Amino acid sequence: MAAPVPGLTNDVSDITELGIEYACAIKGGGLWCRIGATFAEVAGFESGVSAISVGGPIFAPSLCVLKDGGVWCWQGSFFMNIETAAPSLVVMPGLESGVSAINGDCALKDGGAWCWGANDRGQLGNNSPTYSAVPVAVQFPP
Repeated sequence: MAAPVPGLTNDVSDITELGIEYACAIKGGGLWCRIGATFAEVAGFESGVSAISVGGPIFAPSLCVLKDGGVWCWQGSFFMNIETAAPSLVVMPGLESGVSAINGDCALKDGGAWCWGANDRGQLGNNSPTYSAVPVAVQFPP
């Protein structure tokens, strides 16, 4: 039977999970994440967060958030210290501002799609099989 999550019973606009023990939600424009049964607000992300997304491989997922038009990402291991310290994060190069949406390892900016991560099957759409830690413009067929 479903039950309310303490501290997240109102003003929640988005929620996602990373594996069995971890989840994050946007509450009142701030990012809240759970380790086990404890939700805590993520330092530095108390406002301006409009979307959350999970990407990367299953064995090493990443969490990305859209904050004030910029994309910020962490490896899944950031949850280990979330209650005591701000996680180590990366603002995605080229996506510091002007981003309108995120999903998985991709973002929409200025009418174009930008993606990063695995590319062994051409997922990034840039005619290369090489992994990219930074966003690359997706090349759509004419």
